Amino acid sequence: MGMLIPASLNAQTLKSVMTLDFINIEKKENFQYLEASLTDAVREKLKQNFAFKDITPDIYQPVADQNYIYRKDFYTETAATNLGLLAKGDIVIAGGFRIVETRKNTEIRISVLLIDTAKKKNIAEFTEKAPADASIFETVEKIATRITKEAAAVLPSKEDFQRKGYSTSESRPWFGELAVGLRAGGTIYYEGLARYFKPEQPAINMNLTLFLPIIWQRFFVQGDLTIMRHYLKEGNDAIVQTLQLSGTTSNYVLINYVGVSISAGKYFAILPKIGAGYVMQTTQVTGSAQGNFNNGFIAFGAGADLLFSINKNLDLSLGLLSLGELEQYTLTYVFQGMLGIRLRL
Repeated sequence: MGMLIPASLNAQTLKSVMTLDFINIEKKENFQYLEASLTDAVREKLKQNFAFKDITPDIYQPVADQNYIYRKDFYTETAATNLGLLAKGDIVIAGGFRIVETRKNTEIRISVLLIDTAKKKNIAEFTEKAPADASIFETVEKIATRITKEAAAVLPSKEDFQRKGYSTSESRPWFGELAVGLRAGGTIYYEGLARYFKPEQPAINMNLTLFLPIIWQRFFVQGDLTIMRHYLKEGNDAIVQTLQLSGTTSNYVLINYVGVSISAGKYFAILPKIGAGYVMQTTQVTGSAQGNFNNGFIAFGAGADLLFSINKNLDLSLGLLSLGELEQYTLTYVFQGMLGIRLRL
């Protein structure tokens, strides 16, 4: 097996370790529980002995989904190495197990990989065999201990790291994935001033989404600008119309949202969000008199972006939104549906 020079304790940055789920390769239902048991045992054993940053499933699973790396392949060297590179893991631990019927008994065979992603090289690769009986948890503990011994070649112990005066607490970067979106869609007004105005279709939406893993890997902030127009309905009691005037208003709706990303399978994600902002209006009046005037008011609301992954950089984006616009002490509800694309930078 390949070996590395022990990690330098002079480096103040902790190494990142990604322990992938151990896979029940042949999907034997009676042994499905071992996936969680093996993975948890390895992760806990490593935490007890070493100083490192733990790349947990809530971090790496969205990366796997976006890049078409399937969970069933986690035990393979190719999938584990690629996911390690994409999720910025220095060390990847992966493995799987098979249940084999022999003449003497039923046997479990567990294969394990320890990968240095920077060098795309195996630190260790081994297989353990044991009876698949009541002693199986002893085998799980044996595997976890063996992995700990192999990891000692590249990870500093907690004691050594603290002796050098460095903290063993985990940290995450401030900024993560950045994405820009462009959409168009329809608008409906309800209640409030809706009896006076009719929206002109379509509305255009542009947004910028930034993930903040320092708070939570799935947490994001979004700056959202929607440009839409409306005009006065005929036959209402608006003062402008009683003066035989007409008007068209351009609305620039700037909202700041916060939300979380929820994976809904290999290709789908849901991004619920809430936010508040400001609406800037420019109205052009024509008729017996002409002129332009500007005004503004606050808006707030909630919605969700529904994403379908086309490839690792491009999503189809459906935005559903409900806003409340507070203008002249009157609350008008605005409902929008937007369809477009989202590009991950």
